[in-house]
Amino acid sequence: MTNGFQSAKLALMHEVDLSKDALHIFIGLAAMLGFALLSGLTLKSWRPWLAALVDAVMGEVLDLWDYFPFPALWRWLASLHDLVVTLFWPTVLMVLARTGWLGRR
Repeated sequence: MTNGFQSAKLALMHEVDLSKDALHIFIGLAAMLGFALLSGLTLKSWRPWLAALVDAVMGEVLDLWDYFPFPALWRWLASLHDLVVTLFWPTVLMVLARTGWLGRR
């Protein structure tokens, strides 16, 4: 059984010819950079990173929704993998911005 979120995610992956991991990378970056742009905050702030985290967690909750009545079927390691993949580059960008490496000439 697949919910609407899963169907939309699979359709998007097919349309743009991206793997699931690549889609997670783009979503994490889009959430962070989009929030920073719309809020006027720099990447030094933890809030754009938090937007990527919230987005990643919401995505994992929606992924688990298909199996909600069956906790034994929850794929915790797959969800952890998705969270790491989604947050890797936003974390790197925030650390680089906070240490002054981002924007150096």
